[in-house]
Amino acid sequence: MLAVAAWSIGLSKLWGLNMETALMFNALGLAVGGCFLATNSVKADQRSFYLYNVWLSLAHALPAYFRFIATAPMA
Repeated sequence: MLAVAAWSIGLSKLWGLNMETALMFNALGLAVGGCFLATNSVKADQRSFYLYNVWLSLAHALPAYFRFIATAPMA
């Protein structure tokens, strides 16, 4: 749980996420870590694994967010 939370915070800072996006990304990271800790059935672990893959996919998309949204000129 701590590793996913730490990565979420670090990636939020590294890629310059705005406050709302950072809060959502960090909340998802905490939810993923919490799901892995709180549950112990095979079905729950499978659900946690799917949730982790969503978090990981979003983490891999952060460079694109930085390039196209965070640094985009304001209209």
